[in-house]
Amino acid sequence: LPLKTFGKEAVTRMNELGIVVDVSHLNEGGFWDVAALSKKPFIATHSCARALRNHNRNLTDKQLKAIANAGGVVGINYLSLFLHEVNTPEQDHTTIEDVAHHLCHIRNVAGIDTLALGSDYDGIGCTLEWKDCAGTPQLLEGLNKYFTADELDKLTHKNALRVFKDVWRG
Repeated sequence: LPLKTFGKEAVTRMNELGIVVDVSHLNEGGFWDVAALSKKPFIATHSCARALRNHNRNLTDKQLKAIANAGGVVGINYLSLFLHEVNTPEQDHTTIEDVAHHLCHIRNVAGIDTLALGSDYDGIGCTLEWKDCAGTPQLLEGLNKYFTADELDKLTHKNALRVFKDVWRG
């Protein structure tokens, strides 16, 4: 479904006010409206790669490229259902490898400057290999085998800070 008139006006006004537009909860029609309307980088704060897990909340490769082309970022969601198939309670668990798999895919499709950690700690009910936000150093240690120190800096904070600065600059 496309954005309604109010949604389109909101995107334009958000750009004017320096408010970052987040597409994580939009359907594909709404996503493409934001991609066409936004004059500033936009983000998906907590989404994953649909090529790896076919879930309607995940982003297609074409969407990932659109976010990259706009100068935006995608923050990986840690919910197991978005990362892999969950058929039993035992599978409702997210590993560092699950997160790395999606991060690597997005890096390959959209580039390192598009990556961020999105988490969604307050919205997920599955268990995490690193337990909670206090375990982030464990997550980053596990990601060391996939990313350089400079790349980890980009996905932990530099990419998101760049987007905020770009949007706030008016």
